[in-house]
Amino acid sequence: MKNQKLPVSSENVITPLQKRCRELLSLSIRIGAILFIFSVFSGCSVNRLAVGQMGGLMKDGFPAYMKETDPELVRDAMPANLKLIESLLEIDPDNQTLLMLACQGFSAYAFMFIEENDPTRAKKLYQRAKKYGFAMLKQRGLIPDNIYDLDAWDKILSHAGKDDVPAIFWTAFAWGGKIQLDRESPFSIADIPFVIRLAEQTATLDPAYWFAGPDTFLGFYHGNVPKPIGGKPELSKQHFEKALKLTGRNFLMVQVLYARSYAIQVQDRNLYNALLSEVIDSSKDVLPKAALSNAIARQKAKQLMKQSDDFF
Repeated sequence: MKNQKLPVSSENVITPLQKRCRELLSLSIRIGAILFIFSVFSGCSVNRLAVGQMGGLMKDGFPAYMKETDPELVRDAMPANLKLIESLLEIDPDNQTLLMLACQGFSAYAFMFIEENDPTRAKKLYQRAKKYGFAMLKQRGLIPDNIYDLDAWDKILSHAGKDDVPAIFWTAFAWGGKIQLDRESPFSIADIPFVIRLAEQTATLDPAYWFAGPDTFLGFYHGNVPKPIGGKPELSKQHFEKALKLTGRNFLMVQVLYARSYAIQVQDRNLYNALLSEVIDSSKDVLPKAALSNAIARQKAKQLMKQSDDFF
């Protein structure tokens, strides 16, 4: 009897990127088990060698997440990988690659999937990311003894180079994310100048980093903070327009955050609608290396469009 091929449908087709994400998750679990065995039977040097190799594998696999077009697949896969990263940091707490993955991973997970539906949990995730960010900066000699001394930050950041940008940027992102969800606290509001200073340093050293992340960050913060407590909408617009130029308007989260902060702050409903419509109507093929972020940007844009009457 001849073999019969099953009919192909959208439900039973696995894209190469989905397959890659699942392979990475499976690999993470297997190596995690191996590392557990190492921790029982081997010395610290062997453990750290294995941890270093695993950190490199996970770093190399991160672009597969960013290229994924199915946000739910990534949402389901990320928690296991984040816990694995924390397990590896128990063995090698000073590993810069793992500290970066932890800071970046917890920040991205909170921003993309958690903060809108569960801000209390997201705040805790940002705090977790901030802890790893501070550990990163400490390893690089880029954190003052008194983190609430702006002059001390100025002095120490003046020695930072372009290779320090990822550590500074993601620390600012985590710290800023926590502040954004805790704006009722005067202690959080008092932290804003320090976060802005970190972001400004990344904008000076490498404005193109993470799809114009520094200018997008600064645009959002200056546009989202009310004028009476230091908000600068004019400066916000400048940063957002620069980010749009740097990304060719292809990293759609810039438009979403532009609408969500500046457009609402200055009550420009036409700009708000135009930015969100641009995202919603964008091609699914735009900027494949940021497909995940763009897919989530479209989701956020649709939700914000539904809420427009609440803001204007």
